[in-house]
Amino acid sequence: MSRETRDSRRKVVAVSSTPSTTGAWVETGRLRYHGKGDDTRRVIESQTFIRNVRVLSEYLSAVRHLKLK
Repeated sequence: MSRETRDSRRKVVAVSSTPSTTGAWVETGRLRYHGKGDDTRRVIESQTFIRNVRVLSEYLSAVRHLKLK
């Protein structure tokens, strides 16, 4: 296994261990356009979602590449 694949695997483990009990990557935050009366405190940040999906995609690509060899 290449160093790149090992690094990807470590990132995947970190990403996959962070979802909430509902399976979503939620974190403390507020909804921007819902006003001060909104009591939402757990949100899915777009940047976090994008980063995590990218990590998973890169890992799957690396593993697929290994299997095709």
